[in-house]
Amino acid sequence: MSDVKRYEAIDGLRAFAAVGIVSMHVMTNGGFILPDPVHRVIGSMGEFVYLFMAVSGFSMCCGYYDRMLSGNVSIVDFYKRRFSKAFPFFALLCLIDFAISPSLHSIFEVFANMTLCFGLLPNPTMSVVGVGWFLGLVFVFYLLFPFYCFLLANKKRAWISLAIALVYNHLCSSYFFNDAHVVAGYDYRTNILYCSVFFLLGGLIFLYRDDLSKYCKVPPLCVFVLGVIAYLAMSFSHVTTLSLLIICCAFLCAAVLYSHKKCLLNNRLVAAVSVISLEIYLSHMAVFRLIEKLLGPKLPDRSAVSFLLILFMVLMGAGVIARIYLWLQRIFQKRLALH
Repeated sequence: MSDVKRYEAIDGLRAFAAVGIVSMHVMTNGGFILPDPVHRVIGSMGEFVYLFMAVSGFSMCCGYYDRMLSGNVSIVDFYKRRFSKAFPFFALLCLIDFAISPSLHSIFEVFANMTLCFGLLPNPTMSVVGVGWFLGLVFVFYLLFPFYCFLLANKKRAWISLAIALVYNHLCSSYFFNDAHVVAGYDYRTNILYCSVFFLLGGLIFLYRDDLSKYCKVPPLCVFVLGVIAYLAMSFSHVTTLSLLIICCAFLCAAVLYSHKKCLLNNRLVAAVSVISLEIYLSHMAVFRLIEKLLGPKLPDRSAVSFLLILFMVLMGAGVIARIYLWLQRIFQKRLALH
């Protein structure tokens, strides 16, 4: 894949989305009380999962779109790479979660999680590594990626596919996701048909990446600010799919325009976080619960200062775990290669 063009600022979006989601989980699960404007803004950062989806759609197209359409890709290597990247760390977290709270139901869920195909279940919400629902959804996207490439084979078909996916998204929320079709407590975010519009948006922006760089006369900073304004407006109003699409589109376009330029989305710190963003996302709640148990009655008050302290501890803890895991993985791979 050495011939694949990298968009470093896209990696920056992945890092900021991960930190935003962690911030929201720490605030809500810790019961921290922040000033109202800040509380609303951080509370809406959970919607960054949709930005993750759009980034995943764009990134997968960068690596495999042309080769998939030309037939110049090994399906075996494609899925081996997907499994090898996601399975080891997620499986480790599942086993740790099970060791902490063993039960017969947990055994069933650990089995489903380790296949990475649990996103195909009628209700893929799991209690074992609950945040792993996103990995289940993304893996369904991987399973369907050849079909996505077909839908994105040309710009006309891509726009039609996006429109159909948008209609599907509306029908899911207004008709299909009711008591007659799904079980109680069903999380619509785990459904690939509901979320396809965001993966397709990433693919559509991939198709226009060269046009953006060549013909867009709007400064990248203005595009990024537009995304920030749209996000802030959404934080203080009702969240809609259209508003989320506008936000994801603005941030992705800004990242494409900012690629290869040192900026907020493209620097060494952001790049370091981006490499371990998935591991941080998957492990941060376990780190948060561990910190809760260790501090116990010594847990600080629920003020903004305490929130920043706990958030820093969670991010650092998840980051250290991710780095140690990657270090051990490299050692294991080198020894395996020697034999």
